Order: sequence, then C-alpha cells, then structure tokens
Amino acid sequence: MLTLLIYDSKRGGTQQVVTAISQQLTHATAVQSIENFSAEQLSDYDQVLFAAPTYAGSLRKAAATFLEDNHSLLTEKRLFLVNTGIQFDQDKISSQLEAVFPEELRKTAQATVFIGGISLIPKMNLFEKLILKKVFSDNQIPFEPKTDYKRLDMTTLNQLIYQMNQKN
Repeated sequence: MLTLLIYDSKRGGTQQVVTAISQQLTHATAVQSIENFSAEQLSDYDQVLFAAPTYAGSLRKAAATFLEDNHSLLTEKRLFLVNTGIQFDQDKISSQLEAVFPEELRKTAQATVFIGGISLIPKMNLFEKLILKKVFSDNQIPFEPKTDYKRLDMTTLNQLIYQMNQKN
C-alpha cells in the first residue's frame, strides 16, 4: 500500500506533525506540501492523509482550494482528514471539523480527527503573537514568546496511526 501524507502548514507545526506520523507508518509513504503538489500524483497512492491547521475557524485558502479541486479524486482513496491547531474547548471540536472539511469527504474518510498542534511562536509575527497570547490567557496557559507550544492528543494520534497501518 502506498500512502501520501499531504499537508498545509503556515509556519511548520503541521509539517512536524505529519512528518512524525510518517515515521510511524509501516508501509511506503511520501510526505508533501500542497504548495508543491500536482493532482496527477494522487493516482499513484492507495491511501491519503490530508492535514491542515485551522486559523480563526477556517482552513487557509490553499488548503480549502486543494480539497475543492481534488474532491472527486480524494473520495476514491482510503482517506484520512486531520485538523491541527489550538482548540481548548472540546465541545467545539466536532463543529470545527464540520466547518473545515466538506461533508462528502468526511463521510467517505476512514477518520476525520482533530489532534491538536504545534505553534512555532518564535516564527509568528507580532499580530499573531498578540492573538495567541490572548487565547492562552483566556485558557490560563502561560505564554512564552520565545518558546514553541506543543499540545497533541496522543490517544487520537496513536489511534490514527494504528488505523492507517491496517490494510483495510
């Protein structure tokens, strides 16, 4: 089984998560950014993981466009949809997944999950740091502007990897 792990990543946090997933898979994998991707490549793969972060409740334009442009090809694959980011309200995760991934893709996907994320705070601009500082303050989390922040749901991540390693 050939697996493609394709991701969108503004600062590199989602890229780090996808790279870590790829290292745990037991079959041939390729990791690629949507920025360097051509739709013709999808036909080479049996299984596809698509990962993208949420910013202010939405995917970035490149990620949304990728899903829209490749919708029919993705429904033919063993598909896994992964959302990354900082979401502290567990009650909002389901609605966030519904908002960012099209319904037909969610229905055909083997899994649609939110796994948390990695925020590379030193790479952020001042405005992004101010927003994140407010979010962290609202959730009683110390904000360290020179330190990356990592919060991953390891149970969900391990379940995803286990499921991807199954042959069907």
